[in-house]
Amino acid sequence: MAHAPVTTSMHRVTVKVAGSLISASAIRYEPDSYQTLLLEARKKFGSALCMCHGTALQLVIRERNSKLFLACWPDQAQSHALDCPFFSAARDGGVAGYQEGAITDNGLSTTLLLHHPLVQHKPSRDLSVGHAKAPRASGPSRLHIWGLLHHLWESGGLNRWNPGWHRDWGLVRSMLRRVAQGTLVDESPLLESLYIPPVWVPKRKDDISSHWADFKRPLLRKNRASDVVASGFVIGIVRKLEPTEYGFAIRLQHHSALFYMDKATADRLASYSRRGWSAIRMMPSNGKPGDGAVVVVAMRIQASASNKLVIVEGALMRVSHKYIPVASSYEERMAELLIDTDRRFIKPLHYDQHSMDLVHFVLTDCAPVEGGQTSPCKVALFVYGAAIDPMHQVRLETSDRELALRMGCRFWMWNAAANPNIPALPLAFRQVDQSHLLTPNS
Repeated sequence: MAHAPVTTSMHRVTVKVAGSLISASAIRYEPDSYQTLLLEARKKFGSALCMCHGTALQLVIRERNSKLFLACWPDQAQSHALDCPFFSAARDGGVAGYQEGAITDNGLSTTLLLHHPLVQHKPSRDLSVGHAKAPRASGPSRLHIWGLLHHLWESGGLNRWNPGWHRDWGLVRSMLRRVAQGTLVDESPLLESLYIPPVWVPKRKDDISSHWADFKRPLLRKNRASDVVASGFVIGIVRKLEPTEYGFAIRLQHHSALFYMDKATADRLASYSRRGWSAIRMMPSNGKPGDGAVVVVAMRIQASASNKLVIVEGALMRVSHKYIPVASSYEERMAELLIDTDRRFIKPLHYDQHSMDLVHFVLTDCAPVEGGQTSPCKVALFVYGAAIDPMHQVRLETSDRELALRMGCRFWMWNAAANPNIPALPLAFRQVDQSHLLTPNS
């Protein structure tokens, strides 16, 4: 399902290899074209340099199957610029919890094992529109749609924030596509089977339409009336949920096509994406961007015999206006406050493991409670909604304090039932005189 990209913001990043400046994206994803230059760099300099920051970062020249390629210097992946193809986010505050092999990173690419192959032979489902059978239950050995979405979001650094960062849909799309380009599914780059609507610009209408047509073509050719059925992934911002004769249809921002689902699929989506489903059900009928909550949808889709695009599997992820994942309006308020006050933080993600105990946010720029430390420390932030039963809230707090302790973090909480306003945050390292440190909420 190959198609040319519509937009990219990654060409600004260059790599210095044996004295030559090369596009970082080109050499990262097409190293075969630069073997002579990489060999010269390894002999003369031993490494290459990434120029994504003012200060160059070293890159390792590695070899696999007699082919040279570039990789991040140990422990420096998250030091690269967010739009650099060598950036990779450490998974602070939680792990995916999958068995070995579900997510495999060999330094050159990441391979994902999905529960559903993108091309299915003799599908064990009724091929009429609106009657797809439920997928197998989620397990730790392979990824469902939540795992795929969270992998892309976390690997792209979109679940974290640093002071001075800016983020809009164009940048989010670029980051997701960058990760997908280096991610293999069914032995092919995920980018070949993924569509993310670009920001709509009228003068680029023909280019955008051509890109969408290229993505749809193999789905229409191998539709659900065929012996071989092709799937693709679509990620976008929900604009509107519309009722239909058989269930519902989802309309996206920056995109005109509708994506259909029957009632059974909608029930599963509502069950596994309860907060996102509630948010899109309450979206204003005009569907105007900026009204109400922001919800990202990830869909695995197929084409019906009548060329309708049918949702087979989906996840709805509520996000802040800067695309930080949140689970409630309270978490959204917290995320917006952290961004507005220029704090450095991470939002841990659960992947397919919905019952996993996770910190709600991890502040990574906090001042220590005792003098003598010369670097920031971490504080685990927990947000308890106003509707939580008081007795349950006490049990949660006890458990969460233990979780923070296991993570090596201090504990901080906001109990919205007791206080509708967010309490004072732990002080940032930059905000205090290290000889007069204050004790935060603990």
